[in-house]
This record gives sequence, C-alpha cells and structure tokens, in this order.
Amino acid sequence: MATLSAVLYFLSQHPYWSFPLILGLCNLPAVALYKWTGSDRWLWWCFVGWLAAFANIFVGRLANTSFLEAYGSQGSAVIVGSAPAHASFNEQPILNHTAVLKTADGRDLEIGFDTLTASLYPLGESFAVPPQGERFVVRYVPGFERNIAIVAERSAFGKRQRLAEARAALDQAAAQWALSPRNPQFVDEYRGALRSFLDRHRGDIDPALAEALERRRAALDAATR
Repeated sequence: MATLSAVLYFLSQHPYWSFPLILGLCNLPAVALYKWTGSDRWLWWCFVGWLAAFANIFVGRLANTSFLEAYGSQGSAVIVGSAPAHASFNEQPILNHTAVLKTADGRDLEIGFDTLTASLYPLGESFAVPPQGERFVVRYVPGFERNIAIVAERSAFGKRQRLAEARAALDQAAAQWALSPRNPQFVDEYRGALRSFLDRHRGDIDPALAEALERRRAALDAATR
C-alpha cells in the first residue's frame, strides 16, 4: 500500500511531470514491440497512453483522495507555517504549507503540501485549506505518511464552512421572504430552507437560535394551511 500511495502521490502532485512519464511507459514498449514483431496490434497502447496522461491531469488528485479515504489510516495534523510559492492560480496566490502529522500510533512527523495540490475529502467540494494552528483530520498510508487527504467533513474547519454556506442560503431565502412575504414561491423557499437548515445543523447552532428558527417555520406552516 505504501508503494501505491507513493505512486499516486507523485501522479497527483506532479501531473505535468507525470504526462511524459505515462506516455513513455505506454508508448515506448508499444513502439518497441511493433518494431520487434512487425504487428501493429500493440500500437493501441499509444492511444491508451495519451488518454491516461490527459486523464491524470484532471482526475489524478481525485483518485489519490479516494484511495486514501478507502485504504488509509486516520490521523490528525496541524499547519505550523505557510510561505508564498511565488505562483498563483485563478489570480489567487499559492501557499506552501508545513504541517505536523500525528499518526495513529502517536508519532509526530513533519509533512508539507500546497493550496493547489492539497487533497480534500469529500471529493468535488470546494473546501478551503484549514487555518494555521487548528487541528484537522487526515487519512494517510503508514510507510508513506507525506501523502495525506484532508478530511474536511470530520474536521472543525470543514463543519464551520458547511454551516456558513448553509446559513448564507438561509439568509438569502429570508431576505426574499421579507421583501415579499405574501409571495407563495418565496414562502415555500424560505420554509424549505428553514427545514433543511434545522435538519442538518440544529446541533451546530445556539439552542436559542434553533428554537427561534423552529418557531418561524411553524408560523409559516400555520399561515399556509
């Protein structure tokens, strides 16, 4: 598993360096076999190599994150320092982060990652990198601990971000309803937003706020009967 983790780490962290490597691993043997045997049935590997090289650019990090979540051990980490990488992506600066990983057996190890190539779980969701000094949950494979997946959904920073996004959606629905409280569409959207927010985040907010939102939802339900 450690060897596979190392391979996936290289492919996900260095997709552009991996491009010629993947092409070479597929194309060179195919061309050599073609010249040696005279049969062109090996040349389809060249097409496979091009597909794999391009695919790795877009899904390499997702594959690595999925592997770590499925087969990795759980630990925790804290970012202890960050420095500019003198590069940017989508007009946002890329930072190199230094962190200390606490493994499942209690060891403390120094690791590093940057904001562009950090593997975040759940897949496909736009979580930010954890703030410096705050402990977060990670998955890693023993023997190659530098390859980590940051598990946002089980970390405090990820729960805060989820709560903030849900609260923003609720506030938008509330603002629409306040502007036009007799609009049936706005009433339904606000009631649905209240129900969704309370079902998912009742335990994450102040009990007094949860009670006030519950009363608001009950009032909306009563008004539409």
